[in-house]
Amino acid sequence: MLLNFSVRVLCILGVCNINIPINWCKREHRLETPETRINREKMPGLTPEQIEIVKSTWQLVAKAPEDAGEAILMRFFEKFPDNQKYFPFRNVPRENLKGSVMFRSHAGRVVAVFQKAVDAFNTADPVATLVEIWTEIARTHFRRQIKQKSFDELKEVVLEILTAACNLDEVQQTAWAVTLDTIFGIISKELANLAESSQ
Repeated sequence: MLLNFSVRVLCILGVCNINIPINWCKREHRLETPETRINREKMPGLTPEQIEIVKSTWQLVAKAPEDAGEAILMRFFEKFPDNQKYFPFRNVPRENLKGSVMFRSHAGRVVAVFQKAVDAFNTADPVATLVEIWTEIARTHFRRQIKQKSFDELKEVVLEILTAACNLDEVQQTAWAVTLDTIFGIISKELANLAESSQ
């Protein structure tokens, strides 16, 4: 049975009753090569094995970014509805969002930023690359008066969706939790700096 990412996630979360296999994101993790090996000193907090887990489990998301983003944002608004006011479709009823061109386009852009974060693991200095990506995200969202609380809630939802969609085991969840802590830690730090400098 072929189902898109968002339908699969909704089924696993119990929103629909379609029976589907829950291990379609399980993959044999690739062994490190000299080309992909990451120096732990350059990526503190994540082991090379955890980096490979993140890269391999992300593959399903990368194949359907708009579906993935749609699943994430739908769950985000369902669980934390107050956040919809920060988006251009703030006045659209949630039940009308799914499938709309504007919503799916925005959802795809959300996933595209996370794609850049995963791609950062293949750069010579992944920390610097991540800081550059997510500092800019913090700055643009600070200008729109989006608070730390919203980012904390998004982080929670992203991990929830990835865990459900990829049937992540404890080891895989830990790898993603550390990755998201790193990403959202960069955002948090920059938001705090911006708030302090604006006083």
